[in-house]
Amino acid sequence: MSLGKASNMLKKLNAITIWERLTNNQDFVIVNALLVLKVVAFSVAVGFGIGHGAMAVSTAAILLILSCWFLFLPSFARTSVLLVFDFLISTALLADILFYRFFHNVISVPVLFEARQVGGVSSSLETLFSGWDLLLFLDFLFLIPYFVRFSFKRKKQPLMLRRALSQVVAILLVCGVTLGLTTKSVAAQFSKNAYIGLNWDDTVLKNMGVVNYHLFDLFSFVKENTAKGSLLADIQQLNAWMSNRVAQDTNKYTGIAQREECNYSSSGSYAKLLNW
Repeated sequence: MSLGKASNMLKKLNAITIWERLTNNQDFVIVNALLVLKVVAFSVAVGFGIGHGAMAVSTAAILLILSCWFLFLPSFARTSVLLVFDFLISTALLADILFYRFFHNVISVPVLFEARQVGGVSSSLETLFSGWDLLLFLDFLFLIPYFVRFSFKRKKQPLMLRRALSQVVAILLVCGVTLGLTTKSVAAQFSKNAYIGLNWDDTVLKNMGVVNYHLFDLFSFVKENTAKGSLLADIQQLNAWMSNRVAQDTNKYTGIAQREECNYSSSGSYAKLLNW
């Protein structure tokens, strides 16, 4: 057999292997492909367009990284978890759309701790909601019956942990490198501080998609609060010390204004009144 024929046979074998794995994991491929389309549709719906040319690629990469662990599950369990994953991402996109129409920004982690802002959105849901938003969940009409049939077809096939492990490792390597290159490209092309000021800089949101934005926002929030952990402990100790000092120190002025009406004003109040 010539070297050329052997090479052609190897290419055909590789193509068959790839196609076989895609067919066996079609639930995994379909859900992630639909979620990428939803994220791109969200970006277009809020007026960002498709953003950076690699937005769909970076979105696909992060979704594959988040969902590749489901490949270790048996067929029916994996399909069920993928549907839940689709529902959660779709619900988050719907919440972001409603919030964006109200505040012209998506929900960030610090905002979740501001009950007043979220309450303002919930009180205006009727005016913010559009019938087109239900398209985010339209795919479930097709996915649920299709996946039930698909799961029963693959029910008798044994779970191959070795194959699943190789697929997960490949996905993590390829998607990790892709996401890293895209992150570096966006920072170099648009703003070096894009990943620092997420609350006021929408570079990541526009060019890497809303899923990547939320993950960068969560990472930034955890990093900041972890760094502040020792500082918060020091502040608590200082507050306790000051409380003890206030309780101990008394003089002739102590309690002079107790149960009396006091008027307080500041220069900031006048500045705001005068629109300085």
